[in-house]
Amino acid sequence: DVNVLLLVMSSILFRSGNAHFRLKHFETACRDYSSAQSYQSIRTKALSNHGINESLVIEDAKLNGRVRNNMASALSKRQLYEEARAEYTKALQIKQSTLEALHKTTRQKGDSVKDMDDKNLVSDIASTFHNIGLLRLNCDEAAKAEKAFKQSLSLRVKKFGLDDLRVSSTLNALGGLYYKTKRYDDAFRSYKESLRIWKLNGSKSDLQTAEHYYNIALVFYAKGPYSKARVSVAECAKIRRQLCGNVSLPVAEVLHLFGKISLSSGNFEDACDKLQEALAIRQKLLGKNHLLVANVHLLMGKAHLEMEEYDKAMSSLSVALAIRAERLGKNHVSVAEVLHAIGSAYIEVEEYPKALETLQEALRLQRQFLGPSLEIAETLNTMSLVFFKSGDTEKAIELGEESLVMLKSSAGFDHILVAHVLKHNGDYYQDIEAYNDAMEAYGESLRIMAAWLGREHVLLSKTLSEVGVVRFKTGEYTIAKQSFTEALRIMRLPDNGNDSSSIYPTLSHLGHALYKNKELKLASESYLESFNIQASIVIGEENRDLEGFSKKMRSIEDEILSLDQSGEDTSEFSSALGGI
Repeated sequence: DVNVLLLVMSSILFRSGNAHFRLKHFETACRDYSSAQSYQSIRTKALSNHGINESLVIEDAKLNGRVRNNMASALSKRQLYEEARAEYTKALQIKQSTLEALHKTTRQKGDSVKDMDDKNLVSDIASTFHNIGLLRLNCDEAAKAEKAFKQSLSLRVKKFGLDDLRVSSTLNALGGLYYKTKRYDDAFRSYKESLRIWKLNGSKSDLQTAEHYYNIALVFYAKGPYSKARVSVAECAKIRRQLCGNVSLPVAEVLHLFGKISLSSGNFEDACDKLQEALAIRQKLLGKNHLLVANVHLLMGKAHLEMEEYDKAMSSLSVALAIRAERLGKNHVSVAEVLHAIGSAYIEVEEYPKALETLQEALRLQRQFLGPSLEIAETLNTMSLVFFKSGDTEKAIELGEESLVMLKSSAGFDHILVAHVLKHNGDYYQDIEAYNDAMEAYGESLRIMAAWLGREHVLLSKTLSEVGVVRFKTGEYTIAKQSFTEALRIMRLPDNGNDSSSIYPTLSHLGHALYKNKELKLASESYLESFNIQASIVIGEENRDLEGFSKKMRSIEDEILSLDQSGEDTSEFSSALGGI
């Protein structure tokens, strides 16, 4: 009777611990598991001393193994990793010895092990290996984590087959490990196979499915191409909206990632739309001073900066800086990320001393907390641009090359940021007439951009235009013409916005190349088209010819003159002409 009571108490405490674990009351869960272990220990000794049936001893060992496994999980959640490691080791030893005892007992009786008993024990052992993998991952022991996950995966595949949900769970964990260690191809394969199994066994539109799509989007955001990241994040957003409602933190999270992807791929208006919605949700549910709100403000500042909305950019970045400085401290590495963005804003408005001062502070914080990293490389690249625009090309080249070396060691040769750094370096080499070095940099930049963004992204047109300029300077006018023509074709694609401010300089360059090639009629057409675009910008309406432009300008001059004579303020009217 006492032994039965001990078993009942142990089982109840085990289930109570599980309930507290699910409620995230991890300290209380640990107390329950510890009490369950105490009752179980007393019962085990009693069973052993009184020669009780071995099958009962095996059942008690199974329970003991599960208690220790769950105790270790709770300790891990409390970040008591050494204690968790010890408990997992004991749990694994108990489970493995229990499996051996089960096989030994059945052999002695001349029986065979019941398939269900065997599967349950193997499943328990595989779960412990899986949990050990998670623990190792939390302790930044990637190699040991991978080994534990693969031991779990091997047991699960052998015992339950390739399409079992437990196999999906371990593959998903392996995907997280590979993503964290920047093995993005392995991460994608693991996530993809995990998703296949999950869909095969359950709903195609549940939150776990959405989580898979989110993880796959993260992988493609990190490795490219961005088009695949967009497909996955859109699928995640659709499912989360259906299941969580539009105003929910899971929806805000996926909108934030959507905004990052759109920003990186040059879809700035779409980025602003997604981020604005994410901001509204997070402010409503978390308050205006939450760190997750600051994260959205930072991205919105970057998007406004790309759209040349400098006041809005600085407003968003100032809020992000204030929240991070208040919540994390002024010397936190996360503050450096905002300072970098503010430095970039100062470059755009040509305040180079302020830009340099801000970027140097960002670099100081980054070097204090980070080793060689993508973040430091990006700051060095931006600083190189400050020196270039300030007329110090030699210093720009020095920083650009330092950025490139760090990028290739920390992010790999084919990261999208490598393409941006190479584009800048090509500009610097072109400025000092090192044309071969410039062409090498531009060529490699185009290769990487095409892989990440697609061959018809507008960013490629800017590099192609610079390739044309270099070819023109070296007297290769036919190749220059081809580069300018391809750049214009990409610029004019419907999805690329048909940006007049980028098109008219390239038309002028094309006119120069055609003129040098003695294709005078085509050169005249390019020059005239370029002129008409510039004239349209000045007069605020479409311009078709020189005569029409002259009439419009005379009309504007007469209007300004009459306003001057009447004493009215003409500054606002004059600024509307674009300062030309």
